[in-house]
Order: sequence, then structure tokens, then C-alpha cells
Amino acid sequence: MKETRNRRWKKLKSAIAEAVFGFIPSHVRPGAVLWFFERLRAIQRFTRRKFRNAARNAERFLSHIERVAGFGGYIEDQAAYGDMRFGASTIRHSGCEVIAAYNALRSLERGGEPSLTLLIDAFERDGMVLSGRWGTAPKAIRDFFVRQGYWTSFTADEREFDGIGELCDDFILTLYNDRHDIRRQVHTVYISKCGGAFAAHNLHGNGSAPRDYRSLSGLVASINGGSSKAISLLGIRRQAPAEPAPGQVRWRPQTQE
Repeated sequence: MKETRNRRWKKLKSAIAEAVFGFIPSHVRPGAVLWFFERLRAIQRFTRRKFRNAARNAERFLSHIERVAGFGGYIEDQAAYGDMRFGASTIRHSGCEVIAAYNALRSLERGGEPSLTLLIDAFERDGMVLSGRWGTAPKAIRDFFVRQGYWTSFTADEREFDGIGELCDDFILTLYNDRHDIRRQVHTVYISKCGGAFAAHNLHGNGSAPRDYRSLSGLVASINGGSSKAISLLGIRRQAPAEPAPGQVRWRPQTQE
């Protein structure tokens, strides 16, 4: 009898927890979440707080170069970057967006080696939220690539993912790790496309090898056993396509100041 009551109580607690902690992922529209991140981004810019992490980060990155080369030039092991600062936080804790931008640039520059230190500095000046503790606003990543002269397509509608998947070869996905529990936080990954196969990099942050999927929507649906939920997708191209795409950003080449 006691065991039966305990099981019922556990089920009730589980249901209550899912209702409370799953409310935002399940019921708040991704567009509203992006709006909220943009407000936090604006507040961060308004504070004009400056961070002096560049020299330290440049020195610390030297110890990571060999592992990056071993991953084919990509950063796949975010958990190892506790020694590099991002605002008042660390890359290990809240640098997934910066890593996603690094990996995307590495592909877009055709095997070049972007500067992680300069990327961190760029997002510390415009993009990070809560001094880096909550990472980087998704639209700030889009704006960064637009300033670099790339064409982008941005959407919060999963129905448009495969369309953008056909149009671009490089993507940055922001998602809830668990649609039922916001305490598992938000993650951002770079997705590559090679030979029609899609692969997410730094998905688990532990150096695990990316797995190929035949479609972008199939990859997104598989993350964390299907328990994740997408917030936004950014597609990136070196040049504008012949035809307009969902969420297309009209851009004019600019120089990062």
C-alpha cells in the first residue's frame, strides 16, 4: 500500500514539474522568446560594460589548437573550454553560440581558421545577454554574419527548415535541450551539409563525432532522443540565391567595427 502511494506521489510530482518547467518551451512561441532575447541584448548594450578577456583568451586558446585540428578544424568539445572567458562567464558554460559561429566561419572560409578570441570580443560588444551568463541572442549571430557580407535566411518556423536546408550549406540552430524542462537550458549548434548529409557539431560538447542525417528536419527531430525543441534556424550563404527564401534578410555588406 505504501509503495503504491509512493509511486502515485512520484507520478504527481513528475506531472507538476513538467507542467511548471515545460510551460515556456511548450506554450511560449519561439518568436516571443527571440523578442525577449533581443530586449536582453539591448539592455546589455545600454550598460556599456566592457570586458578585457582578449589577451587571456588568446593565450588559453593555444592549448586547444591541437584538439581543434583533430576534429577537422571544428570545435566539438565545449566542455573543455572552462579556461576561456565570455563576458562574466566562460565558453564552457555559455559559449555555444560563439562556438557555432566559429564552426560556421571555418566552413564558410573554406577551411580557414577563424579567431575564436575575436569572435568572443565581437559578441561581448554586441550580442551577449546578462554579461554572457545566458549566452548570445540568436539574432545577434545573424546580424554578425550579415555584417561580414554573408547572405542569411532566419526563421523561427520549423515548417521552413527543410526549405532553408535546400538553399544553404551552413546553419546555426538554437533549441531547448528538453521541451519538458526548461532547467536543461538552451543550446546552439552549427550544422554542416556535405553531399546532402546534415551533421550537428558540438551537439553534446564532449567531442563525440557528429552523425549524418538525410534531412535537416530529421536531424532536428532526433536531438536528445526527440525531447528537444527548436527555437530558431539561421541559414548562411556566401552569396545571395537566385530566388528569395523564407525569412530572407536584405543586406548591404558592412565592416565589423
